[in-house]
Amino acid sequence: MTKKGTILIIDDEEDILFSLKFLLKQHFASVFTDQNPYQLPRLLRQHEPDVVILDMNFGKGRDTGSEGLEWLKKIKELAPGTQIVTMTAYSDVNIAVEALKAGAQDFVEKPWRNEKC
Repeated sequence: MTKKGTILIIDDEEDILFSLKFLLKQHFASVFTDQNPYQLPRLLRQHEPDVVILDMNFGKGRDTGSEGLEWLKKIKELAPGTQIVTMTAYSDVNIAVEALKAGAQDFVEKPWRNEKC
């Protein structure tokens, strides 16, 4: 199996970043992670990812998905060809629909099942 592509994972939880990196490094040539969404513009320029996995909520007590939607729009503006998969532990049909309408390719609910990733 030849690994191809670059993936960037943005999530405020270190355990999520570690788990996804461990799971996805067997499928992608390069896997980069960061806890801070404010680093996205630099990371997009530096790594030119094919795929971004983006958490919808950053910080304790936040569960509306509004932060993720703003960052999703920013990614589409800065790197329009990048595929985006959004994820959240606070799954809600409305958040998923909004993310898909804003340009996300998919929506993953945390905790995920590895066989679905």
